[in-house]
Parts: sequence; C-alpha cells; structure tokens
Amino acid sequence: MSTCIGGPSVDDYAGIRIKYATLDPDNVWRSLKCELHTDNMFKQRCKLCVRLMNISRAMKSNIQLSLKLNRKKRLGPTLTPTRTETPKHLFKTKHNTQKSNLRKDSIIQTLKLKFNELKSKMELVSNSYVDDLHKSMNVNESQCFD
Repeated sequence: MSTCIGGPSVDDYAGIRIKYATLDPDNVWRSLKCELHTDNMFKQRCKLCVRLMNISRAMKSNIQLSLKLNRKKRLGPTLTPTRTETPKHLFKTKHNTQKSNLRKDSIIQTLKLKFNELKSKMELVSNSYVDDLHKSMNVNESQCFD
C-alpha cells in the first residue's frame, strides 16, 4: 500500500470549486471520503481522488467551453425575414396536408359504410325473389341474366 497524494492541484484547476472535496495544506483537492492510502502500491491516488481528477477535468473543460461560446457573439439577428418564411411555409403546407388527409379519410369511411349497406341489401335479395320479379313483370327468359 502507498499513501494517496490527493486529487487535482488548485494551481492547475483555478476557479473550480468542488463541494464534496477539501483543500489540503499543499493546495491539493482531496475527496471528503479519501482513504489516504491506495489499494495498489503502484497507484498514487485512491479511487475517490481519481474520480475527483476526472470530475475537475470535466468542470475545467465546461468552463473553458462556456467562456469560448460567450466570446463569439453573433452580430445581427439569426433569422432573416426570408428564413422565417420557410418554416412558416412548411408549417402551412403540413397543416393543409393534414386537413386534406382528414377529408379523404372521412370520405373513405362514408364510402365503406355505403358499400357495407349495399352489400347487406344484396345478401337480402335472393335468386328466388329476382325470379318472382321477372315473372310478375312478364320479362322474357332471354332477357334475364343467369
């Protein structure tokens, strides 16, 4: 076993405050739950201080990225009048297409209902009924369908 040297140095990671770590007299961040010794004699830091190193590295990267983004401010508006018309046009086209599809769906439903009604009426009409109609109307057999 060897002694844990702690997490990141304050000098390397200036401006970073970590709420679950304390500062050593050597200006090194150390985890509140630091074990002060490592499991392996070849490792210099305990698992918690290694995690602290990774977290502080990510925090530094995020701070640098936010500073970089704040420096690059755009001049002028992001959307010009022609660029605002394109989404409006797309939305209007989408809305009109949806309305058209709804109309077509309702037409299809009414046609299906009519078809089912006619189908049920056709089932009611039997061949014998048709033959009786032919006889009552005095229709010649050559004019009938079979």
